[in-house]
Amino acid sequence: MMKNKFAKKLLAFVLTGAMLLALAACTKTPQEPETPAVQPSEPETPVTPEEPSPAESPAEPEEPVPAQPEQPSDPEPEAPKLATDEELLRLVEMQDTDRPAQTPFLISRTDSDSSVVFRVEFRSASGWLLYGAKEYEASFNDDGGHLVSTMWLSTYDTPQLSAQATDPEALMSLVINMEVGMLGEHGFNFSDPSEFTSDELYTAYLLLAAEEELQARYNEAEQKYFISTRHITAVLDRYFKDYSFDITQCSQYDATFDGIVTSTVSGFGGNRFMKILNVSPKEGTLEVRFDADFYADETEKDVTMQKSYTIEFYDDGYYYLSAMEFVVN
Repeated sequence: MMKNKFAKKLLAFVLTGAMLLALAACTKTPQEPETPAVQPSEPETPVTPEEPSPAESPAEPEEPVPAQPEQPSDPEPEAPKLATDEELLRLVEMQDTDRPAQTPFLISRTDSDSSVVFRVEFRSASGWLLYGAKEYEASFNDDGGHLVSTMWLSTYDTPQLSAQATDPEALMSLVINMEVGMLGEHGFNFSDPSEFTSDELYTAYLLLAAEEELQARYNEAEQKYFISTRHITAVLDRYFKDYSFDITQCSQYDATFDGIVTSTVSGFGGNRFMKILNVSPKEGTLEVRFDADFYADETEKDVTMQKSYTIEFYDDGYYYLSAMEFVVN
């Protein structure tokens, strides 16, 4: 009885062990293959996260860049002219020998490879009066210049005012020295030349006479100028009508010489700031009327005086007919 119990216990133990071994075999995990060794790499530098930028403000509009003016290219050198202006005028004088009292003035010219077409006005020697205008064509070769053709553009039985007689700059040149130098009681203000005193007319003589005329009056031995009535009136006659001059009424009159004796005939310095306005030729005459504004300085802002002048032109020059001052408000 004891042996059967032992045998049963032993059999139960053996069966239990066999079951455990079988269970272990079924649940055993298969061995993973070995991973080859990996060389250690340097640790990566941590990337600093980019800070969030503030909200972008709208871009300011760019100021427009002013356009730079184009630099002017150097002008091409002018082709050499076939003839000078003086040479052209000599051809005219050789052609038009029937106009000895008139002076040719070159007005325009057009040059080509072998010829020149030019226009000439025939004026008085002073340039103030116009008698006619003519067009010429001249050709040039080794023998010189030759007139090919001529054509009258205009001709007048009586002289006309030239463009020079109505040019503001030319007119200013006639009155500016008188305004600077005539500083007597009346200045250069008159409705008729008879209003001038003898001293004022003597001053006008000094302003209008050519330098050669004044130097001809100088006496080297005496170191003075000796000026007689005939010297003064010869000049005044070219610029004034109906004046009255008495040399004995002049402050520098010398009774012994019966004329003016002085050590100086110059010294008219200064300037006047003026602008010529409203040039008006008087129809049917050779007279020109023009106005002028006078200014305090070169800025030409403040008008200090206004005047009106009348001048009459003739072949050899011009007459001052009047110079009247206006009241400036």
